[in-house]
Amino acid sequence: MRITVYDGKDCIGGNKIYVQIDDKTGFFFDFGNNFSTSDKYFHDYLVERSVGGINTYVELDMIPKLNIYRADLIPADLDVSSFKNVPVQAVLLSHAHADHAGMIGLLREDIAVVASPLSLALLKSFKDTGQTYLGSDFTYFKQRIPSDDDGFVLEPPRNATPVWRPLYATGEADDTFYEFMRASPYARAELPEPDIRSADELPFDVKAIPVDHSIPGAVGFIVEADETIAYTGDFRFHGTHGGDTERFIKEAKKAGVSTLIIEGTRVSRENDHYVSEEDVQQAINAEFSERDGPLFVNFNGNDLDRLRTVAEAAKKNGRTLLITEKLLYKLLAANSAGYSCSLDGIKVLLPFASSTVRAWQKNLRDAYPDLFVTIPDVRNRLEEYVIYLNYYNVKDLADIRPDGGTYVHSASEAFGEEQEFDFVRMSNWLKHYKIEIVGFEMRYDRMLGRERPFFVGNFHASGHASAEEIARTVDVIDPDRLIPVHTLERGWFYERWDGKVKS
Repeated sequence: MRITVYDGKDCIGGNKIYVQIDDKTGFFFDFGNNFSTSDKYFHDYLVERSVGGINTYVELDMIPKLNIYRADLIPADLDVSSFKNVPVQAVLLSHAHADHAGMIGLLREDIAVVASPLSLALLKSFKDTGQTYLGSDFTYFKQRIPSDDDGFVLEPPRNATPVWRPLYATGEADDTFYEFMRASPYARAELPEPDIRSADELPFDVKAIPVDHSIPGAVGFIVEADETIAYTGDFRFHGTHGGDTERFIKEAKKAGVSTLIIEGTRVSRENDHYVSEEDVQQAINAEFSERDGPLFVNFNGNDLDRLRTVAEAAKKNGRTLLITEKLLYKLLAANSAGYSCSLDGIKVLLPFASSTVRAWQKNLRDAYPDLFVTIPDVRNRLEEYVIYLNYYNVKDLADIRPDGGTYVHSASEAFGEEQEFDFVRMSNWLKHYKIEIVGFEMRYDRMLGRERPFFVGNFHASGHASAEEIARTVDVIDPDRLIPVHTLERGWFYERWDGKVKS
């Protein structure tokens, strides 16, 4: 067995970890988008040229030079003859965050995705609701053909029938899940029947065990071949499912893991402030209970546990949580795969927008007509609601027209200068409408010569384990070999397990 970390070694995310079992069998743990690399070249409206297939990714060294990519994404002027041939049957996907799943769509259509039913449903929901970059062809996609005489421009024919890549579910799912996976997001075309199998049918022995993370459906993997390896994915202990992570550790210990591939996002954070999801729940509820006027809240749209926390706090304080249409669709996708979040106390706020309604939106509105309200409906009754407000829909304030209120930031801090500028713009909108900000505050930084956000209060719980928890995980599993990924501090691991750490 040979393990090669093609990406994710000295950065946060972008994991592409290849495991070759023998001459004919191999797989990847995750195949994500490395944002530290992509952010060097792309931002806002400067985006990939999808009509060029994988050319841009190859030119910018964003993907490994391997013969594993879809033939319909290779333009005529891209020479891949020197790309290394490796056997790949599947991607074992730990969870549906883009830094772990965001490049799967580039892979050959015969390369399967192995994931929990929750992750598979979420991936389909992302695709259904409009993610159009090439890497988002996680589950189904329309194959491209040259639209010019030279074969340099690759586009899908308008009426092309989508194709599915093979999907392997790592857990049980009922008919609701399969109904959702079959449902077409198109107005005039049905989706072909998806090819969903049990992970028991894979050509190697895989055990997927749920772990706690900031998106539902996260798993860690234990793979047994000529040796036993374990991969944590991203994990934590302080969310709503910390017991799942404890079980993963016990199972890995019992399996006699020889190689442990482990994340280390937070290992170097000094004076790391520990906040649990229970702490967040208490803080949000206390804040909501003290406010009489308009309430706005921000949280990561993939963190459905946080959505549930906010919805319960809103209901407890006599309010209805208003979310976006895409977020409702995502929640319904998760519920179809066994997630549990009641729609009682949740509605959708429809913004002023184009009259064009996509098929998935029409289906949603037809199925749940009572869940939709418009901005004129709520303008004069803002005290009855908590409105989900993020960087991308903050412009709706110009139509809502609140006179004061409170904004609770229940999402992650800013990472990097670009995100700090996003917070500056967000705070400018809030200040214009005299909305008090809770969860962060803007302060002048003399070293930078500008304002930047400082984060305060117990309004967000990290999606990653602390340094102490990482150390305990390694010590309990006690592998012969340790491969740290998803970290900027491999040195931290060398200091503690020098003889075991491999790059």
